[in-house]
Amino acid sequence: MLTTVEGIYRNGQVELMENPNNLLEGTRVIVTFLEIKTIDLASQGIDKKSSSNLANKSSHLRRRLEPTFRS
Repeated sequence: MLTTVEGIYRNGQVELMENPNNLLEGTRVIVTFLEIKTIDLASQGIDKKSSSNLANKSSHLRRRLEPTFRS
């Protein structure tokens, strides 16, 4: 079984954003670090209004898909 949980790396430790359910203490994990890069939206032809619209749509989509990813 695979369970995905978001977290933040601070001071040498990974802080989980939520507690995974139904896992036994001592369960082994694999941690993948995601590099955060900023994107110059203006250079891609995306203005502030379009950027806001995209952010709202992606947030809505994430909320709709979140239960699927937790299954």
